[in-house]
Amino acid sequence: ADAASVPVLGVCFGAQLLAHALGGSVRAAAREEIGWFDIEVVDDPAATTLADRFAIGHGPWFQWHLDVFTPPPHATTLAHSTAGPQAFVVGRMLGVQFHPEVNRSVLETWMVSDRDQLLDSGIDPDAMLRHTDDLLETATRRCEALLRAVVDRL
Repeated sequence: ADAASVPVLGVCFGAQLLAHALGGSVRAAAREEIGWFDIEVVDDPAATTLADRFAIGHGPWFQWHLDVFTPPPHATTLAHSTAGPQAFVVGRMLGVQFHPEVNRSVLETWMVSDRDQLLDSGIDPDAMLRHTDDLLETATRRCEALLRAVVDRL
């Protein structure tokens, strides 16, 4: 995809695969990120410009992962959280560790099979759903902006 300049959006595991395929790495996270976590745009003019272009901003984005990636050497890292990199771009490829697509319905579907993982991690599934409801309008707007930017710019 890189050599052929094919546009790619990798989300969560997709971003991890993209990082690995392009020369980065993936490893177990020091701690899991499950729920709404703040990310910060990298304090660098080039990264800030690209983050703005893809509508990736500071604030809470939904996470559900146990691994983290190291972006490829030739990537521009756009954002990070306390757990590690959250977004990078290489050519026409964008990888994001977070889940911009999450809403209540998506989360309820995931919880059918992963409720025990949440409970084992000390996470209250009902509280997570309420928090998702509280952030839904903003999260939906962010997801739509990111996807429009991907379609328009990749």
